[in-house]
Amino acid sequence: MTVSSADTGMTGRPARRALTAILFAAAVMSATGGAQAQSSGPIQLFPGAVGSSADPAPVTKEVQAGPGAVTPAVSTQPFTVTSPPPAATGRDGIVVTDVVALSPDAVGTLSTKTGGLQQDMWTGTSRTAAVRLLSALPVTALSPARQEIAARLLLSAAQPPAGAGQPTLLELRLSALLTMGQTEAVRTLAKGITGPGRTEAVERAVVDSLLIDGRLDEACKAVEGGLAAYPGSYWQKASAFCLYRSGRTEQANIQVTLLREDKVDDPAFLWAAEQMSGLKGPALSGFQKPSPLTVAMIRETGRPYPNGTLTDAAPWMTRAIVLGTKTDPSVRFSAGQMAVAGGSLSAAELVALYTSTGFNDADYARPVTDLVNDGSGKAAAVMYQMVQRQTAPAQKAEWIARAMDQAVRTGQELVVAQVYAPLVRDLQPEPSLTGFLPVAVRILLGAGLTEDAQRWVRLGQDLAGRGDASAAAQLDSVWLLRRLAVPSGLSHWSPQEYENWRAAMTRSVETRLMLKGSKVPTTQMADRLQARGIALLQATGEAVSADDWALLWGGPAVDEAKAPSAARSSALSAAVLNKRLAEGVALSLLVQDTAPTAQVSDVAVAQAVESLRRLGQDPLSRRLAIEAALSAGL
Repeated sequence: MTVSSADTGMTGRPARRALTAILFAAAVMSATGGAQAQSSGPIQLFPGAVGSSADPAPVTKEVQAGPGAVTPAVSTQPFTVTSPPPAATGRDGIVVTDVVALSPDAVGTLSTKTGGLQQDMWTGTSRTAAVRLLSALPVTALSPARQEIAARLLLSAAQPPAGAGQPTLLELRLSALLTMGQTEAVRTLAKGITGPGRTEAVERAVVDSLLIDGRLDEACKAVEGGLAAYPGSYWQKASAFCLYRSGRTEQANIQVTLLREDKVDDPAFLWAAEQMSGLKGPALSGFQKPSPLTVAMIRETGRPYPNGTLTDAAPWMTRAIVLGTKTDPSVRFSAGQMAVAGGSLSAAELVALYTSTGFNDADYARPVTDLVNDGSGKAAAVMYQMVQRQTAPAQKAEWIARAMDQAVRTGQELVVAQVYAPLVRDLQPEPSLTGFLPVAVRILLGAGLTEDAQRWVRLGQDLAGRGDASAAAQLDSVWLLRRLAVPSGLSHWSPQEYENWRAAMTRSVETRLMLKGSKVPTTQMADRLQARGIALLQATGEAVSADDWALLWGGPAVDEAKAPSAARSSALSAAVLNKRLAEGVALSLLVQDTAPTAQVSDVAVAQAVESLRRLGQDPLSRRLAIEAALSAGL
């Protein structure tokens, strides 16, 4: 599911547009009264609308905290703008390049000083190739690492390829960011665009971002301006929603009638309009083309979403569902987990949802094994609250370990890592918690907290050095992760190190398969994971010999997951060889496509990791490698 830009019909109907203008003029008069209509200054069509799309107010102004509410934390939404030093910025924190005045495509919110890619990242790439890359970018993957890579590509200020045409690179970047649920980034990027570069597509992206975030007053103010400037059903549908919302049901019904007569094909919108008009028919049966507008309308009515809504839902949509306080909490919990995995919601926002929801005594009294086996979003929320109730470090560590078991069962390890990292960070490594070491290291590395993970590693090394066999065994189980997390240049491992890791990993695989209820033989899975582990080590720069690989040549000759197409894999190799940075970064995502990281083939993920490293993006390369290892169970 991606955000569509297809609502462009009704352009050849001047009589309809005239009727629409009369309709809204009547709405203004009924809202403001004759005396107000004669007053100087602009008349607001939708009362209560504040600000504008060019200068949005903070999210917290509109979304009020209440039972179960999540106050969107803009500063913590992943990948939103970190302003560069003043000397490097222009208006509103937009990064200034030598070509901003000439091309809106050059505008960005990140510079190399703030995590962006180099300004010449498109050098050597044609505009045709850039357009196709940005159009095909797989931005719906439930992968925090890949979402971060995509965001850095899309938000970097850079000299665009030569040439012009439609769509512009800026429009493609905004569309991708919107699909990713990076709503604040969309608004900030659009903020730096004025003049001819501020096209209808830019305005629509801003409105959609406000609808997703529940900033409806601002969205309706922007709709008012868009309706006056542009034809098309997008603006007319949005204006009908704003009329319903402001209590002008009669005018809204006329608008919807006009849309019906023009045969607008949007069953979800028409259904939601009926609900907002006061008709309460059967529940919506399904989404064909979900849009921020239809989701905002359903969210406003409080009616349930269709069954299967969350199946393959894009990050923007899961974010929108989480922020709807009228939505069933269980749906919001599940959507929240997907949104964190998809990068559209911060872990802090999911924690706020978990902790703002009250449960009954029976929920809190459930045995921990039941919560682990349940695997629902509600069970995850109860589990988090139970962890918070623990005061003794050993008890808290034990509950966090069970939360990780729950995550293994549901495939949410990367989400749990981000959610629980602050709690693990607060635990002091001590001998009594040695058994918690592997869980702590996995959670902290999964959240990108390498230094904090190293504190637990040092505890294990100290105890193992004093002859503690248990501590040595715990270290063995995270041997691969430790090597992936540090810069290249380590001495080659010894046969004993490798064998110790393999034995520990095999034991871990057995437990993991049991939690997942899988019937795959332990040795088969362990052999498969060994291949992924060694491929990741080589991709991050470690020297892997033929003898190392020879240990695995007796296994399957073909990767279980599908390998990337030659069109993508070969193109990536060429981009890396010729140092075409933006092209290579985009193709490193394309070879992995939209599959969850655990399901991406070893060949594809290893090529992506190695390509990023060779393009000078070692931190992103290592983050992807760690995610690929953790999500697979290494």
